[in-house]
Amino acid sequence: NTQTFINIPAKGWYETMGGLPALWADYNTVDANGQPVDLSQRQDTYYYTDSNGDKVYGKAKNYLTDEEAAQYTIKNVVGGDDNWQPDLLCEACDAPVATIENGAISWEAVPYAICYVVTKNGEVAAIQTETTFSGAEADATYEVQAVNENGGLSQKAKATITTAIRNLSQTATDAQPEVVYSADGRRLQQMQRGLNIVRMSDGSTVKVMIK
Repeated sequence: NTQTFINIPAKGWYETMGGLPALWADYNTVDANGQPVDLSQRQDTYYYTDSNGDKVYGKAKNYLTDEEAAQYTIKNVVGGDDNWQPDLLCEACDAPVATIENGAISWEAVPYAICYVVTKNGEVAAIQTETTFSGAEADATYEVQAVNENGGLSQKAKATITTAIRNLSQTATDAQPEVVYSADGRRLQQMQRGLNIVRMSDGSTVKVMIK
């Protein structure tokens, strides 16, 4: 289940590894676009050089069936009675909820995060422990990720523009914005420039214009 961002040769591996593996296979490998990689030509013949300088050849299985791959689980591979749970150690933090207001990006601290990565147009702009980032440019796209103690990254959270909708949640009804639609009725992940139709938690509808 590996995604590769470089082109791996069709054979995959070198002919010699200093020994003869019994199994040397990858399974469900995809390329940078998420498309399956052709694994049909993966290397299955290997050799090592013995003490006389002669090459000793052998075969190794170079594929896994779906059923075989399903056996490679964390529990089956590293399970034991020592209560070691690497999946919990590597579990990603929740993504921050980031907003931009007056050129400053801010977010609430994320549990178990030791720092945050801020990107600008896909490039790293800062790695920091603070939950604010100043100097955001209006025409750039900013995203924030939380980092756990093992270096695992959360999902990217796009910093959204703070608008009057934030104040609407503080009315007497305490209604909260729930769903955002564009003027032509498309459901949006977040408010965008122009007219936004916002359905509130009390069932009311609010129109918000973002310039």
